[in-house]
Amino acid sequence: MDERDGWPVGDLPLAVRLCALVEAGRLEAAGDIYGSIRYWEVKLPSSQP
Repeated sequence: MDERDGWPVGDLPLAVRLCALVEAGRLEAAGDIYGSIRYWEVKLPSSQP
């Protein structure tokens, strides 16, 4: 793997980071963010604080 390719990351580390961003108010979430990653989505907040 070339260094420019980045690092492969599984669903769990991504879900943990996304949950942290939602809890910090940096992202908005729809669905149960503490359930399966398949059943929720995130987006940028409609208004920045």
